[in-house]
Amino acid sequence: MVSSLQLQNVRLAKVALRPGAGNMVNGILWKLLLLKGKNSLSLPKLVGDERAKARSLATIYSHPVVPHEPSLHMDDFVRIKTGMQTFIQAGLLKDGLSSVQDESAGQFFF
Repeated sequence: MVSSLQLQNVRLAKVALRPGAGNMVNGILWKLLLLKGKNSLSLPKLVGDERAKARSLATIYSHPVVPHEPSLHMDDFVRIKTGMQTFIQAGLLKDGLSSVQDESAGQFFF
């Protein structure tokens, strides 16, 4: 059974790339559905350093890895290099799970 999401992805590939890309996307999605139906779709292992584990979790939960670096001054702060839209679209700011502020302002909350 073809899902509406699968059809949308095929159409998007045809428009965004070229008409033949739709066939490739369709084949890949059918193969994934087949593997999922047989419970033989393997998941990445959570091994390696923190970066490798973050990439594995991003793959498992279909979440992009936002480039960041630890703050040089505050233990609970990270500097987001790119991808702030990811936080906004995921609702992390709206739900209060994170906030955006300068590191110098962070000293007043700890």
